[in-house]
Amino acid sequence: MKNLTGACLALAILTGVVGFFPMDGWKDWFSVPLPGLAAALGGYGLFTHREEEETQGVYFAALVIGTVLGFVFAARFFLGNDLF
Repeated sequence: MKNLTGACLALAILTGVVGFFPMDGWKDWFSVPLPGLAAALGGYGLFTHREEEETQGVYFAALVIGTVLGFVFAARFFLGNDLF
């Protein structure tokens, strides 16, 4: 679960950064839902895997960073940048 959460967060960051380049608006369709998925996996892992103290940092980071990136990428997407 920890590896899946970290991979989803890394993929969300990668697609979001690559989607910031002009004329690549189709990547925004991938960069908006992936941080939400990373945040959901982070929240699920944070509240269900309480006995594993060393993995709590990964889940908390995925929850916080996924939420922030989700809002940033969604705001950029809904403002109309790179829709074509």
